[in-house]
Amino acid sequence: MVTPLGAAGKKLDKWLDDHAHTRSWLCGEIGVASSVLWRWLVRYQRPRVDFAVAIEQLTGGDVPASMWEPPIKPKKKTAREASGSRKKAA
Repeated sequence: MVTPLGAAGKKLDKWLDDHAHTRSWLCGEIGVASSVLWRWLVRYQRPRVDFAVAIEQLTGGDVPASMWEPPIKPKKKTAREASGSRKKAA
């Protein structure tokens, strides 16, 4: 399952592509692991203010710090879904 990007994630990915940079490059520039950046992009976490400001500065304001949306909570599986059991047809 592909997790969709939030608005800031889409804008940041477009900026990286337009400027021939990679997510790995960005991680090196701001000092975060790629897994952390991914959580920001898909809105599982919001970057701390200092990281959001660093991204804003690196992008020349194209991805403003204020654009990062509140995190979403991934849907948790029910016990039945996690175990893979299904109701039998009557």
